[in-house]
Amino acid sequence: TAILGCVLFALIPIINKERVTNTTQEKTTFKDMVAALKNNKPFMLVIISYFLGFGRQMAMGIQVQAATVILGSQNLVAVLGIVTAVGSMISMALCPLLIKKLNERNAYILLSVYGFAASVFSFVIGHFWFQSPKNMVLTVLFYASLFLIGLQFGAVTLMPMIMTADTVDYYEHMEGACYSILTLTIKVCLALGTAVGLIFVQKSGYYESLSAGTFTTKTKDIIFFAYTALPGILALLSIVPMFKYDIVGEKKAKISSDLASRRK
Repeated sequence: TAILGCVLFALIPIINKERVTNTTQEKTTFKDMVAALKNNKPFMLVIISYFLGFGRQMAMGIQVQAATVILGSQNLVAVLGIVTAVGSMISMALCPLLIKKLNERNAYILLSVYGFAASVFSFVIGHFWFQSPKNMVLTVLFYASLFLIGLQFGAVTLMPMIMTADTVDYYEHMEGACYSILTLTIKVCLALGTAVGLIFVQKSGYYESLSAGTFTTKTKDIIFFAYTALPGILALLSIVPMFKYDIVGEKKAKISSDLASRRK
């Protein structure tokens, strides 16, 4: 299947006849990006919140080390990824329902608070599982807790995109700058999360233990803290700016209505 998929993907530039012509010469400058942040307060709140929650990117950056320490081999990294990814897909599927019931801001806050609780719970379960890895109840709870962590990721995957689109409607003519800033923020947060995660890996004694061929419970706890609890704590911190985000409810409906009227 993988080989067939690669072959079909490689045929796209050969058989694809569709061409998109770029008719605009507009370029986004650093000055435009600063202006977008300065003049669009709701968008600035979204970006600040994303930065504060950079820890959500940490787990991705140290997943190989976590698999080596927790499961005994970096080849089992897919196990950690798949368990969490299932929860993430369910979270993204549920996001439209949450938004409909709560609005974007409250859905983001709910998922972030939930993410904090699920992450701390997973760390606690992991701590006891490392001491009794053959305990079947703890083993089931451990993998279940990783699945529960994944249920928060609709907040970081979809919500910033949705709220950025809403803030673009709030302050027109800055669409390119806003999305450029969001893209840059995502990349910076991924790099920052990875860097902080690797600091915890270094301080845990991971590399010395890897050479010795065995990992202590302390090493496992430190790396698992960076993999679960710390991202959860930062997710909770990220909701602070969201309390001032107000493009929801009647205000959002009025902005959309006014925008539609101007475009007629």
